[in-house]
Amino acid sequence: MNTQLTNDKAHQDLVIIGAGVMGLMTAYYAAPFARKITIIERHCIGHLLASSTGETRSIRNDYLDPFYARLAHEARTLWDALQRTTDEQLIVETGCLNIAKSAITPNLNKTYAALAHKNIADLGFACREFDRAALQATYPQFDADYASLDIHAGITALPAIRRTLLAHARANNVQILENTDVQRIIEGADGVTIETATNTIYARKAVLSPGRWINELLPTINGIGNYRLPLTMVKPDWAYFVPPAGQAHLYNTDTLPVFAYLDIGAYGHPIYLGHMPGLKVGFYHPADFDPVTSVIQRPEDFIRECLPGFTQIERIDDPMMESCSYDMVSDDHFIIGALPGYQHLILGSGWRGTGYKFAPLCGKILAQLALHHGTIYDIRAFDPARFVR
Repeated sequence: MNTQLTNDKAHQDLVIIGAGVMGLMTAYYAAPFARKITIIERHCIGHLLASSTGETRSIRNDYLDPFYARLAHEARTLWDALQRTTDEQLIVETGCLNIAKSAITPNLNKTYAALAHKNIADLGFACREFDRAALQATYPQFDADYASLDIHAGITALPAIRRTLLAHARANNVQILENTDVQRIIEGADGVTIETATNTIYARKAVLSPGRWINELLPTINGIGNYRLPLTMVKPDWAYFVPPAGQAHLYNTDTLPVFAYLDIGAYGHPIYLGHMPGLKVGFYHPADFDPVTSVIQRPEDFIRECLPGFTQIERIDDPMMESCSYDMVSDDHFIIGALPGYQHLILGSGWRGTGYKFAPLCGKILAQLALHHGTIYDIRAFDPARFVR
């Protein structure tokens, strides 16, 4: 990618800081309305520290909050539209199975699986419930007493998505500056000046979506003062696990859905053939996690309790595959909107480990805010001004 802008490229309609999935999606939706777009990435695209690097992420509608469930459904329509632009397979629809086991969470009616099912059923989304017998008949891989399936869910293929978005950027003459640190951002009456070690770029608008480095970027802005975002970095314990000999076919995308037991912080992805060395299983600490009483402390515990076919557990840890880290927001909402006190700087941050599912929607919103002075979506809950004292 280019590392030095020529003079005729120095004046841009839009600069996007951060070339993760949110930045690339913003460029995708901005391209029809902006002739000159530059993306600045402090590392290389797809580097291992990025939150949107790896093989797969889940895509689903089954949120407890109807607001996020509706947004996820809207994002899925945009994912499907992107899929129609390419021969690459971006989405593998497997469904998403939320499970619950009375030995772990005794009140099954109050589990995430049951409450999420009621929510998306009330919204009219395609879904299905299972008792133990029905679950064993359909998905014998699991040992659970209750499960709910979000039917139109599955996994996204990250490398294919990145290739698709980069091809679109190249086709629309989007300039991408990799391994470039932003040193100073100055907002003026008519736009912003962005200074790096090798370039001074003038732009009408700038979208700031650098992922986990947002609070390192904010101090470079003139007049920002002490404004920072209340983010906490989280890194789940996850790994790939090798299925028992001769049983890999039971754990691939043809036979197994995305799965989760979110009451205890467990989740997993089926094997995407040719791309993953095993079943991906992760574990994080949910808000009400009790490390003393919980029987699930790591992915291996979940496998022993809920995936009995794994009679031997062979874990593959490879730090070169992906970091799978993300930021959590103090109030558990995305951060999207104008930087408080600024006219030409738009923030996109706080993706909370679930942002990839919403990437096309968030990119579309950021592009609308930057180029159309507003968005058609209700994002009042995401306003960065809520953190201004």
